[in-house]
Amino acid sequence: MNASFPSKTDLRYWIRRLWKNGTWIVLSITIFLVLIPAWYAGTTKLPPLEQLQRREGILTYKHIDNRSGALVGIINDSGTEYFTCRPSQLGKRHDCLRFELLKSLSGKPAEVLWFEQKVNLGSIQKQLARLMVEGEEKISLEKTARKFDFEEKVSIWFSVGFLFFVVLVIRAFDKNIRSKEEDEQHNG
Repeated sequence: MNASFPSKTDLRYWIRRLWKNGTWIVLSITIFLVLIPAWYAGTTKLPPLEQLQRREGILTYKHIDNRSGALVGIINDSGTEYFTCRPSQLGKRHDCLRFELLKSLSGKPAEVLWFEQKVNLGSIQKQLARLMVEGEEKISLEKTARKFDFEEKVSIWFSVGFLFFVVLVIRAFDKNIRSKEEDEQHNG
């Protein structure tokens, strides 16, 4: 065997192979766009009540689109601030309430308890924890805490399953490249 080319049991062999076939791109995308957001989603816990921030004002909403849903907003003297109920970047919808209900509550006095939630490296979202409209609780702290407990369980299995899928894809690409290299060696 060529002394400059490490054996398959050597880490240098795998690093060279990953770099050569472009797998490092797939791994980078997987880590930054899927695994890190899933980790943040799975490790987010509802902060204690005294650590939550509070906003009062008039309830409004911002309809993003039919796929993403709507953000809950509070209008007060300092402007309009929007909040999401989406537990992670991997989630599709921002909805806190059914759109028809949110639309009917819009314009009424409301109070929001919220916190900054990390969703990726250098990225945060304003996570709604509790919503009170005209003194009536529409979203409770308990419901929000249950959402994050569920997200913790789901994100672990999602991450493991997705990582397993990515490894299978990488192995298939690697096998294909090795097959082509062997064909070139035999024909060349």
